[in-house]
Amino acid sequence: MAELEPKDQQRFLKKLEKTVKSTGNFEPISIDSFDGNLQANLTHAFVPRPWAMCLNIAFYQARLRRQEQRLAAMMDCSPAELQAQIENVESLRFAARFGHRGDALQRARCLQLINHYRIAPPDAPFLVWARVICLRRSTIIFGHWDWICGICAMPAVVHVFLWALCIALSIKPSPEVKAIFTTLYLVVGYGAFTFYKSITFDVFRVGSRYFKPDGWRYTPLPR
Repeated sequence: MAELEPKDQQRFLKKLEKTVKSTGNFEPISIDSFDGNLQANLTHAFVPRPWAMCLNIAFYQARLRRQEQRLAAMMDCSPAELQAQIENVESLRFAARFGHRGDALQRARCLQLINHYRIAPPDAPFLVWARVICLRRSTIIFGHWDWICGICAMPAVVHVFLWALCIALSIKPSPEVKAIFTTLYLVVGYGAFTFYKSITFDVFRVGSRYFKPDGWRYTPLPR
């Protein structure tokens, strides 16, 4: 379940305290109303995971199952080969959750950063996949460039949709050809839009729950 921002948490707590003080107990109607508002805000706060991230994780999950089967079948092998296979499985298990592979030190440092900044479990894989939590540098990469890059990437996506519109309004191709190419351009445009939106605007939206942009850098928010 996604974690609410601190201001939303305080607002709900104050509302619940006010209800308790006025009635003296937790009435069912108050609990239902509070739970409904909480679920609505959690749904609003949750950012859908992009298709590229889901596809990437599914790829690593398939590789993980294969390597686990191989590890289970390794009977007569040297300790070095067994240790190498165990490390391979652990790296794939990490990638099946976060979308990127890393060695033992990088994985430990990544989990340390997640715990240090108290990043909610639903948000952590998204931030690691989007490289806000950078495995290679073992640091946080976040700032105003996230949404700026999103603005810069959108004209190319709009260009694809304009091509689809031009093909649909053209009078030369046959209706079948227009339908095929218009659909193709719309699918490509929608896929590109959701991908670039996820790695720019959605990254900035999720990252802003934990970090405050400070110029081209960031300041951790108290949690």
